[in-house]
Amino acid sequence: PILALVQQNGKLVGIVTDGDLRRAWTRNLDKDLEKLKIGEIMTVSPRCISPEMPIAEAEKIMMQMKITSLIVADQDTLHGILQLYHIQ
Repeated sequence: PILALVQQNGKLVGIVTDGDLRRAWTRNLDKDLEKLKIGEIMTVSPRCISPEMPIAEAEKIMMQMKITSLIVADQDTLHGILQLYHIQ
């Protein structure tokens, strides 16, 4: 799962992935997780690809980085999310 956080104007602010949630849980075992804010755990510079990128190249990036999702954006404007299962 992946959640993209955007401003009203469509500008990408960051993402939260299941990995971000797991890392937050591991780092904050002694804290009340319900009080954590999204801004404290989100990835602020996610890996983004252009809407013009060929699918084969996007798949190669995902395989090399061992990730399952890429943000599709240009100049910080979110167009969508490409997930590995969309390709295969």
